[in-house]
Amino acid sequence: MPGELAVDEVSLSPNDRYKTEVYFIVLDAIVMSISMRFDQSREILKDLYLLSPQRILKYSDGISKTLPEDAFNEIEDWLPGININYLKNEYLTLSSSLKGLLDSCPTLPKQLHKNISKEQN
Repeated sequence: MPGELAVDEVSLSPNDRYKTEVYFIVLDAIVMSISMRFDQSREILKDLYLLSPQRILKYSDGISKTLPEDAFNEIEDWLPGININYLKNEYLTLSSSLKGLLDSCPTLPKQLHKNISKEQN
């Protein structure tokens, strides 16, 4: 008969239809977009992790003295003009001097720089 539902058809309320036809589809698209963006960034994030203060201090403490062979390779791909050998040398230099720098200045001073009058500029 017209207007009747077949046995296997489910009657959905407007709220249920909205959830299944709009909300879940949009939510799925958002989750997929976020996943794709971060999956592509995973390798660069590994290189950037080397720049965290905790990781630099581990190199400073002598726990690790050599960088991984492929350290900063993704940064080199991301920033083609960068010299990866200089970056590695600068990283090791910073890591060897960071602990001393932090120990010499345990608290922040009131001013980091001398006051420079505007007339000198």
